[in-house]
Amino acid sequence: MTLELLGIKNNPLLFGMLCRMNAVEQVGSGIRRIREKGRALIAGLEE
Repeated sequence: MTLELLGIKNNPLLFGMLCRMNAVEQVGSGIRRIREKGRALIAGLEE
């Protein structure tokens, strides 16, 4: 997977259903948050 593909809707029906249920915060934001948390965890271990 490349960074360009992150946040692209692969299943529009499922995506639409999750949007109507307010289960989607922002498209593609989850990967960014996971990476930020991982960096923070690594930084904490290096101290």
